[in-house]
Amino acid sequence: MKRTTKAFAGVAIATLTTLTLATPAFAEGSWSSSMSNVRVGFESRRWADKNSDAAGTIVSLRYCSGYSGPNAEGDGGKFTLNLIKDTLFDEARGNVTYVCQGSTWKQYNWGRQPAGNYFFRVTNINYGGPASAGGVKVNY
Repeated sequence: MKRTTKAFAGVAIATLTTLTLATPAFAEGSWSSSMSNVRVGFESRRWADKNSDAAGTIVSLRYCSGYSGPNAEGDGGKFTLNLIKDTLFDEARGNVTYVCQGSTWKQYNWGRQPAGNYFFRVTNINYGGPASAGGVKVNY
């Protein structure tokens, strides 16, 4: 009986160790929304990143649409976003351009950010806008 108990305990510990090592790191927080007919200067909602984990800040877009006139490149929607740390003098953390079309999420990871309040600002839209993104996800 003792031998069976020790064997069971050994299997349980090995299984628990495997599950612990295989568990992915999750972001501290996230939110999702959409953008409709936005123009350059549009600002997202704010979020508080406490930097309590090692997760990077990831912004993802899909279902983008923009200018569709005679000179359109057919690229769905092209947005340039600037991640900003919300301080007295807005601290720009970098720009990235998203070209998205259809249901595929286009994402960019800004890496681990210091604790603070953040938002993104639309700094460029193909052909001046307006443009939309039916899906917006932020993980931090």
